[in-house]
Amino acid sequence: MRRTLTLRLQTPAGEEQQDSLIALRLETPDGARGVLPGHESALVLLAPGVGRYRVEDASEPRYFAAEAGLAWIGPEEVRLVSRWIARAPSLAALVRLVERRREVRGRLEESARRQVERHEVATRRALAKLQREVSW
Repeated sequence: MRRTLTLRLQTPAGEEQQDSLIALRLETPDGARGVLPGHESALVLLAPGVGRYRVEDASEPRYFAAEAGLAWIGPEEVRLVSRWIARAPSLAALVRLVERRREVRGRLEESARRQVERHEVATRRALAKLQREVSW
Protein backbone atom coordinates (compact mmCIF):
# COMPACT_ATOMS: atom_id res chain seq x y z
CA MET A 1 0.00 0.00 0.00
CA ARG A 2 1.24 3.47 -0.89
CA ARG A 3 1.84 5.97 1.88
CA THR A 4 0.48 8.88 -0.17
CA LEU A 5 -2.51 9.84 -2.31
CA THR A 6 -2.82 11.50 -5.69
CA LEU A 7 -5.39 14.30 -5.95
CA ARG A 8 -6.95 14.91 -9.37
CA LEU A 9 -9.09 18.01 -9.89
CA GLN A 10 -11.28 17.82 -12.99
CA THR A 11 -13.24 20.76 -14.40
CA PRO A 12 -14.50 21.62 -17.89
CA ALA A 13 -11.33 23.74 -18.22
CA GLY A 14 -9.06 20.73 -17.71
CA GLU A 15 -7.42 18.53 -15.12
CA GLU A 16 -4.82 19.28 -12.45
CA GLN A 17 -2.94 16.76 -10.38
CA GLN A 18 -1.24 16.98 -7.00
CA ASP A 19 0.89 14.06 -5.88
CA SER A 20 2.21 12.99 -2.48
CA LEU A 21 -0.81 13.85 -0.32
CA ILE A 22 -0.72 12.44 3.18
CA ALA A 23 -4.20 13.70 4.20
CA LEU A 24 -7.23 15.37 2.63
CA ARG A 25 -10.34 17.00 4.08
CA LEU A 26 -13.31 17.83 1.86
CA GLU A 27 -16.85 19.05 2.38
CA THR A 28 -19.83 16.80 1.64
CA PRO A 29 -23.55 17.50 2.15
CA ASP A 30 -23.45 15.47 5.38
CA GLY A 31 -20.34 17.21 6.75
CA ALA A 32 -16.58 17.12 6.42
CA ARG A 33 -14.87 13.92 5.34
CA GLY A 34 -11.25 13.08 5.99
CA VAL A 35 -9.28 10.85 3.64
CA LEU A 36 -5.98 9.10 4.31
CA PRO A 37 -3.96 6.78 2.04
CA GLY A 38 -5.58 3.34 1.93
CA HIS A 39 -9.10 4.74 2.37
CA GLU A 40 -11.93 2.43 1.37
CA SER A 41 -13.33 3.25 -2.09
CA ALA A 42 -16.34 5.56 -2.05
CA LEU A 43 -18.27 7.90 -4.31
CA VAL A 44 -19.65 10.96 -2.48
CA LEU A 45 -21.24 14.27 -3.36
CA LEU A 46 -18.89 17.22 -3.09
CA ALA A 47 -20.50 20.21 -1.36
CA PRO A 48 -19.54 23.77 -2.28
CA GLY A 49 -16.88 24.98 0.08
CA VAL A 50 -13.25 24.88 1.11
CA GLY A 51 -11.14 21.78 1.59
CA ARG A 52 -7.56 21.30 2.63
CA TYR A 53 -4.80 18.80 2.11
CA ARG A 54 -1.32 18.11 3.36
CA VAL A 55 1.53 17.22 1.07
CA GLU A 56 4.42 15.04 2.15
CA ASP A 57 7.46 17.14 3.19
CA ALA A 58 5.35 20.32 3.63
CA SER A 59 4.64 21.77 7.05
CA GLU A 60 1.61 23.89 6.10
CA PRO A 61 -1.67 22.64 4.62
CA ARG A 62 -2.79 23.70 1.15
CA TYR A 63 -6.34 24.64 0.25
CA PHE A 64 -8.92 24.31 -2.49
CA ALA A 65 -12.37 25.75 -3.11
CA ALA A 66 -14.98 23.98 -5.20
CA GLU A 67 -18.53 24.24 -6.42
CA ALA A 68 -20.78 21.23 -5.95
CA GLY A 69 -19.66 18.07 -7.71
CA LEU A 70 -18.55 14.51 -7.12
CA ALA A 71 -15.64 13.01 -5.23
CA TRP A 72 -14.37 9.56 -6.09
CA ILE A 73 -12.24 8.30 -3.22
CA GLY A 74 -9.92 5.37 -3.68
CA PRO A 75 -7.06 3.85 -1.68
CA GLU A 76 -4.41 5.67 -3.76
CA GLU A 77 -6.31 8.48 -5.48
CA VAL A 78 -9.02 11.06 -4.87
CA ARG A 79 -10.71 12.55 -7.93
CA LEU A 80 -12.81 15.71 -7.54
CA VAL A 81 -15.10 16.58 -10.45
CA SER A 82 -16.82 19.98 -10.48
CA ARG A 83 -17.65 22.92 -12.75
CA TRP A 84 -15.07 24.99 -10.87
CA ILE A 85 -12.21 24.16 -8.52
CA ALA A 86 -9.31 26.39 -7.49
CA ARG A 87 -6.38 25.54 -5.28
CA ALA A 88 -3.92 27.75 -3.46
CA PRO A 89 -1.02 27.45 -1.02
CA SER A 90 -2.76 29.62 1.61
CA LEU A 91 -6.23 30.70 2.67
CA ALA A 92 -5.45 34.32 1.76
CA ALA A 93 -4.51 33.31 -1.79
CA LEU A 94 -7.63 31.16 -2.04
CA VAL A 95 -9.82 34.06 -0.89
CA ARG A 96 -8.34 36.21 -3.67
CA LEU A 97 -9.12 33.51 -6.25
CA VAL A 98 -12.70 33.15 -5.01
CA GLU A 99 -13.25 36.93 -4.98
CA ARG A 100 -11.90 37.22 -8.52
CA ARG A 101 -14.22 34.37 -9.58
CA ARG A 102 -17.21 36.20 -8.04
CA GLU A 103 -16.30 39.43 -9.84
CA VAL A 104 -15.96 37.70 -13.21
CA ARG A 105 -19.17 35.75 -12.63
CA GLY A 106 -21.02 38.94 -11.69
CA ARG A 107 -19.87 40.67 -14.89
CA LEU A 108 -20.89 37.66 -16.98
CA GLU A 109 -24.31 37.46 -15.32
CA GLU A 110 -24.90 41.19 -15.87
CA SER A 111 -23.88 40.86 -19.51
CA ALA A 112 -26.26 37.91 -19.92
CA ARG A 113 -29.12 39.89 -18.32
CA ARG A 114 -28.56 42.78 -20.73
CA GLN A 115 -28.50 40.40 -23.67
CA VAL A 116 -31.76 38.75 -22.55
CA GLU A 117 -33.38 42.19 -22.23
CA ARG A 118 -32.25 43.12 -25.77
CA HIS A 119 -33.65 39.86 -27.13
CA GLU A 120 -36.96 40.37 -25.30
CA VAL A 121 -37.30 43.88 -26.76
CA ALA A 122 -36.49 42.59 -30.25
CA THR A 123 -39.03 39.78 -29.85
CA ARG A 124 -41.76 42.19 -28.73
CA ARG A 125 -41.04 44.45 -31.71
CA ALA A 126 -41.16 41.50 -34.11
CA LEU A 127 -44.45 40.29 -32.61
CA ALA A 128 -45.97 43.78 -32.82
CA LYS A 129 -44.90 44.05 -36.47
CA LEU A 130 -46.33 40.60 -37.22
CA GLN A 131 -49.65 41.49 -35.54
CA ARG A 132 -49.89 44.67 -37.63
CA GLU A 133 -49.23 42.72 -40.83
CA VAL A 134 -51.76 40.00 -39.97
CA SER A 135 -54.51 42.40 -38.91
CA TRP A 136 -54.61 44.13 -42.33
